[in-house]
Amino acid sequence: MSALSLEGLAVGPRGGAPLIRDVSLRIAHGGALAVLGESGSGKSLVVSALFGLLPPELKASGQIQIAGTTLDAGNTRGLQRLWRRQLALVPQEPERALNPLMRLGRHWRSVWRGPASNRIANSIAQVDLDPATSAQYPHQLSGGMLQRALLATADLTDAPIIVADEPTKGLDGARIGHTIDQFLRLRADGRTLLIVTHDVSLARALGGDIAMVRDGQVVETGPADEVLTRPRHSYTSRYLAALPERWRPSLRCVRVEAPVLQTREVAIGYAGKPALVEGLSFAARPQSITAVVGASGTGKTSLARVLLGLSPPRAGQVDWFGQSLSAMDRRTRQRLRPRFQLLPQDPAASFAPDRSLGSQLLALAQIDPDLDVAARLPGLLERLHLHPTLLDRRAGEVSGGEAQRLALVRALLTRPAFLIADEPTSRLDPVIQADTIRLLRDLVRDHTLALVLISHDAELVAKVADGVVSLDPAS
Repeated sequence: MSALSLEGLAVGPRGGAPLIRDVSLRIAHGGALAVLGESGSGKSLVVSALFGLLPPELKASGQIQIAGTTLDAGNTRGLQRLWRRQLALVPQEPERALNPLMRLGRHWRSVWRGPASNRIANSIAQVDLDPATSAQYPHQLSGGMLQRALLATADLTDAPIIVADEPTKGLDGARIGHTIDQFLRLRADGRTLLIVTHDVSLARALGGDIAMVRDGQVVETGPADEVLTRPRHSYTSRYLAALPERWRPSLRCVRVEAPVLQTREVAIGYAGKPALVEGLSFAARPQSITAVVGASGTGKTSLARVLLGLSPPRAGQVDWFGQSLSAMDRRTRQRLRPRFQLLPQDPAASFAPDRSLGSQLLALAQIDPDLDVAARLPGLLERLHLHPTLLDRRAGEVSGGEAQRLALVRALLTRPAFLIADEPTSRLDPVIQADTIRLLRDLVRDHTLALVLISHDAELVAKVADGVVSLDPAS
C-alpha cells in the first residue's frame, strides 16, 4: 500500500474548465516524488488540494489516499484533520505562513507538544539556524532563513508525509546542499517526501521518482535517473535543455559608460548590530549586468533597499546619475524615483490583494501618460508567456511564477534606467527562466538599462553577468 496516492485529481473553477486534470501519482512509504514542470501548470494546486486549502472559487474532484484512508478530494475538512498527524507542509512563501506577531520559538512550541528543550534545539540545529533565532520575529529573518525555519517546523510535527513547495527557492548553493541533506535525513528516518520544485539538482539528489507536469497534466513519470538522462516526452527534453549550465555566455553586454548608480564605501546593517556589509564600492552602468551574490542572510535584499533610497546606509554614499542620494533635494529625488525600479523577491506581496492585476498595471499611466502602458502591455505579456486573462485575476489567484513575471512586466512598463532584480527567476521553470533572462539581456542591450541581478544561481551568474559583487565575508 502506498503512503500517498492521488487518483484522477482535477481542480478548477466551479462550472468551468479544470486547471489540472486526471493527475494520478503514488509514493511508497519512505519514498520521494519530485514534481517538476512549467510555471503556472498547476503544481502548487496539487499541494493545495492535498491539504484542503483551495480557495473557495475552486473545487477538487478525484480521490486521495493517505496511510490507508481514502478521501474524496473535495472533502476539505477531512483532509485538514490530517494536518500534523499525517501531513506537514513547507509552503512556497514562508513569510505568509508565519504569524508576524509570534517569535519563532513560540511557533515551534505550538507544533511540538512534548518536552521542548532537546527536540526543538535538535530540529533547528539540523537546518543550521542559530538557537537565538527562537527569540526573533519572522520579519527579522531573511527569506532563506524563514524557509529553513519552516523545514524545522515540518520536522517537529513528526508527520510521516512531508510536502514541500519550492523548498530551495532563493537559497545559495551551500544552503541548497544543506537542504538536500535534510530531506535525505528525513527520508532515511522513514518519512515520505512530496517535493514541488524547479530545482533539478534537488530532484536528482532525492533518489526517488519524478513527475513532469505541463498544462495541468502529468506528461511523464519515472525514476529520477531515467527521466533526467533518457526523457521520453518532448517537453521534458526542452526543460532539461534550458538549464543554465547549458546556456552560452555569448550575449553578455560589455560597455563602459558613466554609471547610472554608484556606491562609495557603503556599509549596511541594523542599529546596535554588526554591519552586514562594509566598504562596498561598485558601479552599475548602462547596458551592463552586475550580479550581487552571497549566502542567505548576508544583506543582499538590504542592499537593494539602500540602492533604491528606501533605507539609508550606515556609512558611505550612494549616487544616482552622479548625484549623492543623501544630498539630493526632494524634487530631484521624486523626479528620478521612477527611473529606479525593483523586481521584488516576493512579487505577489507587492501587488494590492483586493484589485485586479490588470487595473494595477494600467494605473501606471496615471503616473506618467507618456509610458503608453496600454499599447506596450500586450507585447510584454506575450514575450513573458503570460495569458491576457491573468490580468482579470488578483495576486492571490496566480501562481508564484506568474506573479514574478507580472511584477517584471510592471517594472519594465516604467521604462527604468536602473533595475534591481531580486532572484527574478527563482520561481520559474528552466524554459521560462531562459526566456525571461533573454528578455532582460535584450532590454539591457537595446534600452541602455543598468541591471543589478541578485541571485544564488552560480551557473546563471556565470553566463550573464558582466561583473560580480560578492557579499560573502571571505570575499
